[in-house]
This record gives sequence, C-alpha cells and structure tokens, in this order.
Amino acid sequence: MTNLAALASLAALLIVAAWGDIKAHRIPNWAVFGGVGIAGVLAVLPGGIGLDSALAGLAVGLVPTLPFYFLRVMGAGDVKLMAAVGALLGYPSA
Repeated sequence: MTNLAALASLAALLIVAAWGDIKAHRIPNWAVFGGVGIAGVLAVLPGGIGLDSALAGLAVGLVPTLPFYFLRVMGAGDVKLMAAVGALLGYPSA
C-alpha cells in the first residue's frame, strides 16, 4: 500500500514531467532520477513499501516500455518516467 508522501511525490513528479514535456519536449533527468531517489528513501522509512517492492515496481515500469523505446515509439525520458512511477507506487500497484 502506498502512503501519502509517495503519492504527493508522484503527483509532483508527473507535474514537472508534463511541464517539461510541454515546454521543451523533454522530461528532465533530474526530475526522473530525483523521483527514483525519493522512492528509495520513502520505501525504507517506517510505513514505507519496502525496498524490494520499490525495485520490483521500477522493473515493472521499465521492462515493458523498453521495447517501445527500441522501436522508437517512446522516448527515453518516457521510459525512465515510467520506471520512476513504478518505483514510487511499488509492486503490485505499478
């Protein structure tokens, strides 16, 4: 179960990603990697989802979208964003 801090971080990450994508057609790496870092910290805090769940969520967000990157259907920023979203939500929520 995700907690409120993770959902607030997810909302902030998605707002920054959408803003960057609209303005510059790029999702900032600092936002994506910052989201993954925040997900890792929140996962190990008391009441967090656990690091194993966050890493599994990251994999669930990353692995299915990688073929779309290789086929040039999605950009690398989109793939990294999905991985960060998965890390914040954890497994099986991702």
